[in-house]
Amino acid sequence: MVWAQLLAQTHEGARLTPTFLAFLAIAFLLSAVGVATASPLTLVGAMVVGPEFRPLAALSVGVVRRDLALVRRSARTLAISFPAAMVVTAIATWIWIRLGWIGVGDVENARAFDFIYEVGPFSLVVALLAGAAGMLALVTYSSTVLVGVFISVTTVPAAGLAVVAVFAGKWHVVLSSLAQLGVNLAGIVLSGVAVLLLLLLRDSRREATVTAQRLSGH
Repeated sequence: MVWAQLLAQTHEGARLTPTFLAFLAIAFLLSAVGVATASPLTLVGAMVVGPEFRPLAALSVGVVRRDLALVRRSARTLAISFPAAMVVTAIATWIWIRLGWIGVGDVENARAFDFIYEVGPFSLVVALLAGAAGMLALVTYSSTVLVGVFISVTTVPAAGLAVVAVFAGKWHVVLSSLAQLGVNLAGIVLSGVAVLLLLLLRDSRREATVTAQRLSGH
């Protein structure tokens, strides 16, 4: 594992930029449309567009490396971008409702959305697996796997559903969606940390083996 390249990549991913905010807002807007129109394909599109894995991965790297600056930057990006994108989505949803383009009264009864806001054992399992796959993809520079990770987790749809559910007056759906969001974010970071620690352990054992072989050779 080449730490210099990984650190450079994650430091860049931890930055709060207008482009990152734009992608996250677009993803939230797509998820709101998907929820309001009961369109699973639109929800999948929102998952693909969502850029949230980059600061989450940076947070994992910062924790493992004990890089407080990277941890603070990543946490700041998440803490600012998610509420900002949700506010943009709320404004857009209000406008769409006023124009009569969407209806939100059936949010609670839409069974297609249960996987987004119903927190269960597999909520954490999926987040952990997705975070592990994402970190391995980041380390091995496999962008194809990263796309699959984005599709598997429900961070963006959960945030979009929470916004739409506010307008529907479904407060338990709002709380459950936010809980799902929290579980996903925490699970991704935790599994990212675990993967990095395992890779560090592997590398240290390899170095120990190589060192022992060299010493025995002399």
